[in-house]
Amino acid sequence: MRRQLTALVAIVGLGLALAGCKKAAGPSGGGGGGGGGTSVTVSIPVTDYGGNQTPSFSPSAIAVPAGGSVTWRNADTVAHTSTSDTNIWNGSLAPGDSYTRTFATPGTFPYVCTIHSGMSGRVIVQ
Repeated sequence: MRRQLTALVAIVGLGLALAGCKKAAGPSGGGGGGGGGTSVTVSIPVTDYGGNQTPSFSPSAIAVPAGGSVTWRNADTVAHTSTSDTNIWNGSLAPGDSYTRTFATPGTFPYVCTIHSGMSGRVIVQ
């Protein structure tokens, strides 16, 4: 029975992994389609404020197709923002909150946390 359960868990895990690969490959694949509907998540990890670690966006640079969206998730214990350098958006993120924005047009969009200097990133819309 234990061996069957292990095999079942392995099969389900493999199926999920393959589904994730297929989904990730779809929007960047060649030919046809409008690309929209892709979502990417940027995390703000917990920061050790007593040490030398500084807050950051992870990853700091991301790419999405036009029509795709980015969700910023704040896993830290303090508030942050995702604020466009050109004031196109300003998402306030209390601890545990998230903010999502859809990007309709291609371009590079730098952003910062207005609370923590040096905390920056960019969204590249293709």
